[in-house]
Amino acid sequence: MVVGRGVGLATLAPLVKAARANNLGVTAILSSRERHMSMSQHHFVDVGARLVEVNDDDGSSTPDNVMECIRAQIQAGQCDALFTCGSKRLLGIIQHLAREYSLPGQVALEQQMACGLGMCFSCVRVMCEGQKTIHRRVCWDGPVFDALEVQS
Repeated sequence: MVVGRGVGLATLAPLVKAARANNLGVTAILSSRERHMSMSQHHFVDVGARLVEVNDDDGSSTPDNVMECIRAQIQAGQCDALFTCGSKRLLGIIQHLAREYSLPGQVALEQQMACGLGMCFSCVRVMCEGQKTIHRRVCWDGPVFDALEVQS
């Protein structure tokens, strides 16, 4: 299952394409402020992903509703991994459900980067590795990380 909002959806489209090329079913939850602002639907539909669109203007994109949408898929046996991009709110939901159901997950982080080479350390994020707190550069060490490593 992929869950994204806004431009983060563009990052998830190639992942969905690769999953479908390997005969894996994918559900994509697309979140936006308004339904007409949702992005990348055609990319997901073209590769056969099941779409669930949620948005702010009808109230369907609340964290509780998104969490219940994902939980329903997990309980129906339709989700064995979780992926997201960017949004701290979506990352928090993914982390909660990954812990609750012992599912793997990944997040592609959006972060300001000054040099993009790992030298300036402007893109450092706090992570946890076991019981240890560490700092990783999004540009150099990522931008994709295990969802449970990222401290939100």
